Amino acid sequence: MPTLAASIKAMEILMSTPTLLKNLWANAIYFKKGFKNLGFDIELSPSAMLCLSSFSNINLKKLFNFYKENHILPRYSHEGSYTSVPKGGGIKFTIFSNHSTSQYDRFWL
Repeated sequence: MPTLAASIKAMEILMSTPTLLKNLWANAIYFKKGFKNLGFDIELSPSAMLCLSSFSNINLKKLFNFYKENHILPRYSHEGSYTSVPKGGGIKFTIFSNHSTSQYDRFWL
């Protein structure tokens, strides 16, 4: 029941504040373009989730540690920890509507 109540409230907030969804979609595209510009092969969709998987010579664990040292805390998931985690593991990001582009710019330090 609490999950249903939270979902209903979330829909009420979205319906009464349409800019939240517009900001979320804009942030998702902006954030993903940054990684695409770094050479990651990712789809530019408005989805609020991104999972970076192993590519080229990028060591995801080292990339995760780099972010952690710079006070950015995405989730590192080992291969097999979830069915959606690709071979070699992945770094998962959740994108929010209330973050600014300058906050997302910290990812390309």
